[in-house]
Amino acid sequence: MKLKHILNILFVTLFYSACSQSQTPQTIEAKKYIAELIAMKYDGLKIQLKKDTALIKKLMKTSTFTLQLTSHFSSESRFSLTDDNHVLEKKDSLFKPFKNSVVTNEKAYFFRGKKIAKVDIGLKRIDSIQAEISLKFPTNFEKFSIDKTAKSEKYKNYTIEIESLKENMVQLRIPMFLYSEIIGYQGYNDKNLRMNTSAMSATPMLAIDKKVSESLKELLAIFTDVLNEKDEKSGKEQLDQINQNHLDAKENMAEFDAYVTKLFENKKKIKELGDVDLYNEIANAGKKVLGVQTQFVIVEFPDDIKSLDVFVATKSVSLQNKTRVKYGNHYLNPKYFDETKPNIVFYSKKNGRKFGISNRDGE
Repeated sequence: MKLKHILNILFVTLFYSACSQSQTPQTIEAKKYIAELIAMKYDGLKIQLKKDTALIKKLMKTSTFTLQLTSHFSSESRFSLTDDNHVLEKKDSLFKPFKNSVVTNEKAYFFRGKKIAKVDIGLKRIDSIQAEISLKFPTNFEKFSIDKTAKSEKYKNYTIEIESLKENMVQLRIPMFLYSEIIGYQGYNDKNLRMNTSAMSATPMLAIDKKVSESLKELLAIFTDVLNEKDEKSGKEQLDQINQNHLDAKENMAEFDAYVTKLFENKKKIKELGDVDLYNEIANAGKKVLGVQTQFVIVEFPDDIKSLDVFVATKSVSLQNKTRVKYGNHYLNPKYFDETKPNIVFYSKKNGRKFGISNRDGE
């Protein structure tokens, strides 16, 4: 009997411990915020919460914000498909079809054999980079079809939204996890001829992160419960549910809401920025609240299509290698200074504006 009693106590202790661990821990900031609300007179508290509730409802409207690039950038498909539904194994070389899927992560930077920390590069030259190169390519795949009249298509646990399927172009909203496994698209025209893509573009759709939206909903529910509670003690006890996630969501969304409102009032700036720069600016300004769950894909074909096949990898092989490669700037997107230019003219704003010339040694 005594042993059974001890086991019951142990079970209850473990249960409450597990429950407490699943909750978001209270921070000093959250405790201070709760204490300030509890210290208010109940009538004054309700007046304040009504204001906060109105703000949260406004922020929740902003939380439906989405942004996508609709500009059409031409590029090759990541993989080539044959007419009989097989991944093309050989083009000019075995791995050429997978060239666009090679991922390179820069790990270290060198000049004349000496390693340079990324933060110390500045005007110094870079002649080589140690890189981690990885390639993932499919060994098995399956397909699903999208009809011209469809508004959405289910594939396993994913829902693909068809924004448009007109003439020779398709616009899709694909969940990010599914998109990472898609290896190609083929369309059928009215003569039932299979066509590979002639052009394709894909950009992440910016949207308010689900965790931020959920935190706002939870905070609104807490405030609403307090406002509906007539008993002061019971009402103020509800405030103990507030955690740091709620406060961060409210503060960061208020900041983003103010930024977006001001930005879209400045039509001249929006026009000057253009689609890509506007997208990048909003992504940077909203990095505390924005997330990416969906990829916006535009696929173009040589002829009008009546249906679309989407090919998804079900099994893949990953290759990885670490190597040191010679560094050279891309002419469209120079990143660091390489050895191609003998001297670099620069100026510094520190301690007054100073001009100078940096040689090949970065001195």
